[in-house]
Formats: sequence, structure tokens, C-alpha cells
Amino acid sequence: MKKIIFAIFITTNLLFAKGGIVVLDPSTIEIFFALGAQDKIVAISQTETKTLYPAKEIEKLPSVGNYAKPNLERIIELEPDLVITGLFSSSISDELKKFNIKSINLRSLNIEGMYANIAKIAKMVGRVKEGEKLIKKIKEKANSLKFSKIKGKKVIFFAEFANNMAFGKNSLTGKVLEFMQLENLALKLKGGRPIASTEFILQENPDFILVASKMSLDEYIRNVPSFKHLKAYKNNKIFILEVWKLGRGTPRLMNHIEELYNKMIQ
Repeated sequence: MKKIIFAIFITTNLLFAKGGIVVLDPSTIEIFFALGAQDKIVAISQTETKTLYPAKEIEKLPSVGNYAKPNLERIIELEPDLVITGLFSSSISDELKKFNIKSINLRSLNIEGMYANIAKIAKMVGRVKEGEKLIKKIKEKANSLKFSKIKGKKVIFFAEFANNMAFGKNSLTGKVLEFMQLENLALKLKGGRPIASTEFILQENPDFILVASKMSLDEYIRNVPSFKHLKAYKNNKIFILEVWKLGRGTPRLMNHIEELYNKMIQ
């Protein structure tokens, strides 16, 4: 009985620990783990899908709600030393100020920004050497990737579930496509969040089409049968891709880029 009570006491203390860091950005959570600094985290926000690594370890961390809509009251209860926000959670910063809770926003809008965030976090948690080693490892991986077989080929990457919003130059995904030496057709479209219409895609006839969708490829093509006339379809170069794989500035980014490249050259 005493052991049970003690276990409950320890668990409760972990769940309601004061101080530490609340992380509301998926990329930052992975960086903490890659640096071996996960012990600094007192709570995280959850993503809609189990896509974080290492998943089993991350699942053990207390949650403060969805990463796009974190629970303010839960965060206040934790009395953290710092809250790290991301692309979808930055709006909570003003509310946190009212309770004298410090926050910073970390976003990777390009690959260099990812390296900068790793360095910032490493300094923050006293893991500077680990941060330098991690950045070096990622850069070595980046330098080992060669894209001669796809250089200059046309690509369009859009989110089917967001009205075919394409990823242009103002996104990490757009910068990744540039890094891969592809011609990103989204750059021809206007607006901060350009829409890749079916007509535009048929006109441009890209070599590769990347679709962020919850549908399978067969299901998607049934919705847009006109795509069967495209060379990307005829050459089996239309891919259903999880949007976060090229849009999340984590230490795994180069692995996801390599994975996509291998699919493209098959």
C-alpha cells in the first residue's frame, strides 16, 4: 500500500512539477531529445498524428493540449520558467505575459534557421558541445546528398486538405525543394499562401507532384482524373507525402529529404 501511495505521489509531482520548460513546437521537442535535454521539459503540446521521435519517450511527457491550441490554464498551473512556441502557437505569448511567464518563438523558415534553433536550444540547456556535434552531423548528411538526377526538374507540392495550398519560398518546405535543386512551380503563383489549381498543374505538367493528403493515391486520382494525362502520373511520380516531413525543422529532416529523393529516382 505504501508503495502505491509513493508511486502516486511521484507521478503527481511529475505531472504538476513547477519550473522547467513547456514546449509547444513539434520540431523543438525533437531537438531537445536529440541533445539529450529532455529532462528539461515539463510538458509538451500534442500533434494530431504520432509523428514525433522518439515516439514512445515523448508519449510519456505530460500534455498541455493540441500544438495549434494549447491549454493556457494548464500551462499556468505548471509555472514554467519558459514556454517555447512555434508557428501555430505564437499567439499564446501575449496571454502568458499577463501571468509573467516568459516565452520565445522558434520557427525554422529555412535550413539555416533550423541550425540556428539547435544552437539556441543547446545554449539554453547547457548542451553547447552536443549542439555543435548535432549540427555538424546534420550538415555532413546534407553535404553527402547529391541531386544531379533531378536537378532542374519541375515540382509542385500542395496540401489537398487546405484547398491545394502550395508551399512557396516563404516556407521551410519551399526552401527544401530549392535545396534539392528542383524548380518549385509554386514560385510562379501569387500570394503568401498560393493555391495550385488543377488548371495550373495541367498547364505546367510537372515532373513530380507531391500531395499532402489523408487519401491514398488511388483515391486522390479518382477525385482528379484529369491528372492521368500528366507525365508525373504516367511515370509514377505523384506521391502522397506527409506534410510535416519536409516542413518540420528537426534533426531528421535530411533523412526525409533523402527518402523522397530515392522515391523520385526509382
